Amino acid sequence: MVSCDDAPPSAVITDPLPLPEPSVHIIDTDYHVQFTWGKGTNNDTVTMEIPDDGEEYTEDQYITKMMEYRSEPVKRLNELDPDKVDTVGWHYAPSTIVYPYSYAEFFQPTNGQDVDLPLYEFLPDPYAKPFSGANGEEMEMAYRNIFWITFPWRTLDTIEFWDIADYLSNPAADEGPGMWGRVGNNVESDSLWNDDARNGVVLHYIDEDGNLWESDNPPNFQPFGYFEIDRVTQNFKDERSYFIIEGVMAARLYNDQKEFKELMGGKFKLIAMDDIPLSDQPE
Repeated sequence: MVSCDDAPPSAVITDPLPLPEPSVHIIDTDYHVQFTWGKGTNNDTVTMEIPDDGEEYTEDQYITKMMEYRSEPVKRLNELDPDKVDTVGWHYAPSTIVYPYSYAEFFQPTNGQDVDLPLYEFLPDPYAKPFSGANGEEMEMAYRNIFWITFPWRTLDTIEFWDIADYLSNPAADEGPGMWGRVGNNVESDSLWNDDARNGVVLHYIDEDGNLWESDNPPNFQPFGYFEIDRVTQNFKDERSYFIIEGVMAARLYNDQKEFKELMGGKFKLIAMDDIPLSDQPE
């Protein structure tokens, strides 16, 4: 028998080369949104990453929260009594929003911890300026790179009571391809309050210059694009919502001057559908 000497030990690398910095286009967090943004060939990749549980927030990261963009009755003038208004249903518009950590710090310093802001007080209304009064200019400067998805859902329902099943039956949050939606306009002079609400999905984006772009900006609508939820799972991860949704998207977004830019090749994984305070039942 001939024995062999042990193999010599590997050389110790005393000055290893550092690993390359990851590309900003790589997603390495669970919750995220990513898309290319621009017009024609002049577009940029927008990447919004939400730190996983237990990680501290930094200036270049984002926060995701649920909010109610709309939760209001659908009203109709009574045909027999012009002075009476009947409540005939409900118009929901649950949204999941992604906004910069730096924006949250402007309102509520958190020292790197998660925050819980009443975001609906700060979200822009398409029919009004988002800020006014003292510190309005500073607040407006802080309001940049914010993205949210809304699921408008107008249901005509005259059952005796409202429950969470009405809210969660929103068909736009189901797996599969979705329809483009529209949030109601709330014009009281209309014969039907929220009459122009359209079930589906709405994409909103406030760009780096503070301009608001939306997929449902009337009178334009979508000449192309898609929104598809590939997977809906119950949220056992952090219990911050009923569901977690994952999917892909592309759309043309409009500003108030009817100019447009294109959101292309988008993908997302976000929380969706949270509890809301139930309002009075239809009369």
